[in-house]
Amino acid sequence: MKKILITSMVLSLILCSCQPSAPAESDVPGDMPGEESAAETVSEIDESNVLNLFEKGNYSGKTFRVIGANAYNASIAVQQIPDEEGENGNKVNDELYRRDLKLMNHFDIDISYTVQNVDGEIIGIMRNLIQAQDNAYDLVLGSLNDIAWPLAVEGGVRDMNTVSEIDLSAEWWNKYVVDDLGINNKVYMATGDITTRSVTAISGYVFNKPLLESYGI
Repeated sequence: MKKILITSMVLSLILCSCQPSAPAESDVPGDMPGEESAAETVSEIDESNVLNLFEKGNYSGKTFRVIGANAYNASIAVQQIPDEEGENGNKVNDELYRRDLKLMNHFDIDISYTVQNVDGEIIGIMRNLIQAQDNAYDLVLGSLNDIAWPLAVEGGVRDMNTVSEIDLSAEWWNKYVVDDLGINNKVYMATGDITTRSVTAISGYVFNKPLLESYGI
C-alpha cells in the first residue's frame, strides 16, 4: 500500500513542471476602465494551494524510481527530467529541480531518475521488465505513441481507473487524453502537469483540401 500511495502522489504531481511567474511590473498594462489588470488575472499554481491538498508523507526517505528521457529522438528534445547536478540557470531545468525538492521534502521521499538518451530505448526495457515481473521502476515518463500505446495494446499496463488513489478527473490531468484515448472505457495512459511535454508535444495535420475533394474524400 505504501508503494501505491507514493506512486499516486507523484503520478498526481499536482505541482506544475514549469510554474508560471507573475509578470514584471513593466509588463503589466495600465488599468483601463472596466478591465482587470493582468496582475489580477494571473493564476499561479504553487505549494500553498496544491501540495497542501495532501498530507505530509512519512516514508522515511523511500526512493521513488523513475525512468524517462529528455528527447523523443535524435532531433527532438524536450527536457522533463532535471539535471543530476541540480540548478544550472536554465529555467525549465531549475523549475523541475525545485519541484522535485518540494515533493521530496513534503512526502519524505527520494526521487531517483534513470535517464535514457531517447524514448525509443525505454520500450524494450519496459517489455523485458514486464515479462520478468520485475518491479524496477515506479513511473515511466515517455511518449504516449512510442511507449504507452504499444504496452497497452500488448496488455502490459494496468487500467489507471482501477487505482483508487489516482483521480483522473483532477485538473492537473489532461481530460482530453483521459476521455479520448481510452480503450473500452479503460485508461492506460495519461498526461498533464506531471510533464513539460503536455504543453510542448502539440502536433498538427496538414492536408490538401482540393485534392481530397477531387477524389471525393
